[in-house]
Amino acid sequence: MLPRSSSTLVLLLTTVLAAAACGGGPDEVREGGAPEMELAGTTLLTGAGPDRWSLLTVPREGGVVRARALADPSRVVWEGSTRLPPAREVRLVEGPVVLLRADDGTVRRYDPRSDRLSRVAAVEGEARWSGWDRYGLWVQPDRSSMLEVGPEGSWRYELGAAPRWAVPVREGKVAVLVDEAEGAGLWLVARGGSEPESRARDGFAAPGLVTAWGRRVVLAGDGVVRFFAVPSLTSTGEVTVDGPVTAMTASPSSHEIYVAVDDPPRVMRVERFGMEASQMAELARPARGLRAAVLGEALLVDDGGPPLRIPVGGDDTVRAVGEWREDLPLALPDGRVLALRGGTPVLWRADGTTETLEASGDRRWAAVRWNPAPPPVVSDRVARTAAPAGTAGSEAAEPDTVEPAADVRDTAGEAEAPLSGASPEAGFYAVVTAAREASGVRALLDRLGEAGYPTALQAYRDDAGQRWYRGLVGPYRERRGAEAAARQLRRERGTSAWVTEVRAGASTEEIFR
Repeated sequence: MLPRSSSTLVLLLTTVLAAAACGGGPDEVREGGAPEMELAGTTLLTGAGPDRWSLLTVPREGGVVRARALADPSRVVWEGSTRLPPAREVRLVEGPVVLLRADDGTVRRYDPRSDRLSRVAAVEGEARWSGWDRYGLWVQPDRSSMLEVGPEGSWRYELGAAPRWAVPVREGKVAVLVDEAEGAGLWLVARGGSEPESRARDGFAAPGLVTAWGRRVVLAGDGVVRFFAVPSLTSTGEVTVDGPVTAMTASPSSHEIYVAVDDPPRVMRVERFGMEASQMAELARPARGLRAAVLGEALLVDDGGPPLRIPVGGDDTVRAVGEWREDLPLALPDGRVLALRGGTPVLWRADGTTETLEASGDRRWAAVRWNPAPPPVVSDRVARTAAPAGTAGSEAAEPDTVEPAADVRDTAGEAEAPLSGASPEAGFYAVVTAAREASGVRALLDRLGEAGYPTALQAYRDDAGQRWYRGLVGPYRERRGAEAAARQLRRERGTSAWVTEVRAGASTEEIFR
């Protein structure tokens, strides 16, 4: 969960997204539902504590939606009352919102928070799906058209070229990879439009994705990964990966891009801030798909066999169980993997044991930032005893999953000890927050400092020239030290910590890439 000091940032970005959503769609037809109920939890930007998440399961053959506890997927914590119709395709976007596409092409939206089902639009023929934030998009290359669905309605795009790949981005626009006479081109199209507002040409290829909260489009090229700014589509850099890219995905914090590369088969990590690539693991055969863990602790890889689990912190790669499809497997925060084996959902553990869940495999599973379960009742005495030092008023921590803050440094060995001196020094850091106001960031760093974490404040400017502040924990001599700190911060503080590197002589007013 984002720290309280980042609430200004969340409110700002929420306002920007709402203001950017222009236009409208057809009136929706209410098909059933119950009165709106309050959202339990907080609207999040990136990452979250596990207690703010749940596993939503949607029946493909019709029925009610259920939510299961993320920490205990065998436990159903909520069940809707509106029966959904059978669906040819089930997709989920932020909110959480379920989009159902029937055999006849009819698209319906279901919001579990209000238990409301409504008709939206229709998608004819074959279509490929992509989504970002609260918006989803069906791409129809054979018709040179697209259908976008969002909170305000739906919008059709009739393009002058065949779309190969597309994804919604910020400010109500869509980035589209199209086939042109000169080769592949990248277009930025306004909502409901047909011609590009801006464009770029440079040997692009799918797969692609959007990152940096809708401000960057990432595409593969000839042995490189390229980044483009929204809305100008100007290049912001490229990183060499020395081979054909077969799959890409982003970390939950959107600051790292994971890339599957062929010849030889391997998985690379691309840092969006440092614009550098490093190898995470070698593969026996090319990867066909990548999926980041719910809170970013690991990466799942589809190489044609049972899925591989690659810990982001650099531990050993292990092979889990199950088949790969568009929703499963899912890597859970505690190291388990939710998978489908022989049509039955199971929980796999790193020791090789599995637990069978009493649930139908013919359901679409998704981890969503929404927890309809009521919070547990904890007495003040227990809360005071369980809360880590320096976190007055925080939620009670689970004693079996939280280690002392000092252990981040002591258990890793001398090579991972934090450097000393002025800050921010050169080294690796766990980034715990970013905000426009320095006071809130400093307050969080003060609390972390009292709990034993080494901290630093970094100022930088974004693409618009506006100053931001980042709260850093570190530095550490090696990346694995910062990754260990980030994992503990996620467990103890519920932060969406990610890892970055500060080089010697770097300015404290770095450009936010």
